[in-house]
Amino acid sequence: MNEHGGHFDRGLLAQLAFGHYRLKLLAVAASIALYLLVHDSLDTQRVIDYDVLAVLPANNTGKVLVSSLPGKVRVTLRGPKAAINALEPARLKPIPIDLRNYSEPTFAFDERLIAVPHRIQVVRVQPSQVRLAWRPRARRTIPARVQLVGTPHDGFASVIGVIGPTVIEISGPDDEIAAAGNLITEQVSVAGLSEGTHELPAIRAELPGHLAYSGAIPVRVRVAVGPTRPAPITGDVNSAKSH
Repeated sequence: MNEHGGHFDRGLLAQLAFGHYRLKLLAVAASIALYLLVHDSLDTQRVIDYDVLAVLPANNTGKVLVSSLPGKVRVTLRGPKAAINALEPARLKPIPIDLRNYSEPTFAFDERLIAVPHRIQVVRVQPSQVRLAWRPRARRTIPARVQLVGTPHDGFASVIGVIGPTVIEISGPDDEIAAAGNLITEQVSVAGLSEGTHELPAIRAELPGHLAYSGAIPVRVRVAVGPTRPAPITGDVNSAKSH
């Protein structure tokens, strides 16, 4: 206090508040940096859905998988908060399921299969395993059957010839192969075609269940379009004799 009424000396107050201000600012900045460092180093958890990448046995093997596999699994991760928050799910590698030489009834999601950055640990995987069901693989040769899709310009269309193989080989579980009936194997778009004869590429139709094509030989068909051929453009059409 000074001699004028006992009030604080303004000069002393200013010196206390602003004296050595550089050192004080440095101390404040160091405190904030220390707080952030400690805060970011604290462990935290985060749940991320990982994609699953399955590699199945080839079509020429003696077995086929008939059970379904998950497209994603939920993984709980733990690590420093800064590292956890920096994770980008879209950039994480999918979890591989290599079943090419696998015959066990279950597949466990081992932590070693899950790619995580340094200092991050896998806490939990859901589901932790999946059940696998296998069936003996069988093969069968069936006629190439064509389905016309779309509407031609003149309103009618019909298949007059298959160029290429007239039969298709399929493979799959032995019970599904035995039950397979008259499958549509090729689809041909006739949308917008004018009257006349056209040679068109065919697209493999999707097979039901666990059936698959054994070969990938492209098929082309010869299609006639015109008002004199009132063939339906929906439903399957048996392949005619190759031209």
